[in-house]
Amino acid sequence: MNLDAEARATLDEAGRAEGWALPLLQALVETNSHADNAAGLAACHRLLAPRLEALGLATRPMRTSAGALVRDHLLAETPAVAGPTVLLLGHLDTVYPPDEVFPFVVDGPRWRGPGIADMKGGVVTALVTLALLARRGAFTRARFRLLLVSDEEQGSPTGAPALDRAARDASLALAFEAARTCGNLVVARKGQGIATVVVRGASGHAGIDHGRAGNALTALARVVVAAEELEALAPCLTVSPGGAVTVTPAALSCIPDRATCELEWRFYDEAAGARVVDELTARAAAIATSERVTIEVDARIETPPMAPSPASELLVGRYAAAARRLGMDVRGVHTAGVGDINRAARAGATCLDGVGPEGGGFHSRDEFLVIDSIARRAAMNAMALCDHLR
Repeated sequence: MNLDAEARATLDEAGRAEGWALPLLQALVETNSHADNAAGLAACHRLLAPRLEALGLATRPMRTSAGALVRDHLLAETPAVAGPTVLLLGHLDTVYPPDEVFPFVVDGPRWRGPGIADMKGGVVTALVTLALLARRGAFTRARFRLLLVSDEEQGSPTGAPALDRAARDASLALAFEAARTCGNLVVARKGQGIATVVVRGASGHAGIDHGRAGNALTALARVVVAAEELEALAPCLTVSPGGAVTVTPAALSCIPDRATCELEWRFYDEAAGARVVDELTARAAAIATSERVTIEVDARIETPPMAPSPASELLVGRYAAAARRLGMDVRGVHTAGVGDINRAARAGATCLDGVGPEGGGFHSRDEFLVIDSIARRAAMNAMALCDHLR
């Protein structure tokens, strides 16, 4: 591979960092850190804090709560400077509870283990990126803030307020989730709305009272169909009923007097996402009248969208240029998935996701990481960010 001098030097330096980065990755993967495993998450914090402090970042736990739930997240920052604040995002929790154990395995160029791609490999890539940035004097041009939340896989119930606090003054936010197909970067993520629908009718004998009592299940079915029709409100808007579905009484000879379901919708356009709340409520009210039932709709926007912008397109261009100099080809793509970085987008930061390493098999026993992609992606990050901060 013919690389220019700067690209070769950056990639070589990232490769040398593997001497500490790969043992750290193995230790993290071998430490269970399900969101409900507070001891495991604390152990991960203890593994990471010394390395971050050696790089020049001050670390501290950030404790946040959601109702009775309280969790600690790891925050690390470089000293404040006159330049912008760059927020680096990741999560330490995995989907694997402590009793779902499978081993860490070195399988040639692919390493395997629970959470290695989603996203402990991304966390280590963020640290190598910070090491490269420190060597290039970037800490004098911008303040770098790393936040590693503890419950992303559960929707960040306590991570959300931590994210909001960390993003409030950030002009740029990068999420170190694994790269998309072909190493691509995420420039847009859909937002998500969530609703619970509760229908109450009148129970009775399925034969004798048929036609006299409001059938809650029939009314719920009409709400579901009406909800799916809302996809016509905007391009790329999707509505998916499901979740917890209940019908009572369950006896076939009884007319159901209560039926519930959940549904979610995803959207790139924030106004269209908000309109679903109003339209769903209005259509449910009309169905309640025609079906002689009562319908309660609890609908809200759970996660805002991360929309592309001229600033994010410019940033992607810098990443693409850095990637080409390293012998890679990357571009920006859209995804229907939501992520923690959506909250940084709502705070006004220019956002880019998928800057982590290459891997796959997420949330399965086949989860893997392409191990040499840590150095390549860290070099790409450092070169693009140094260009961006000039």
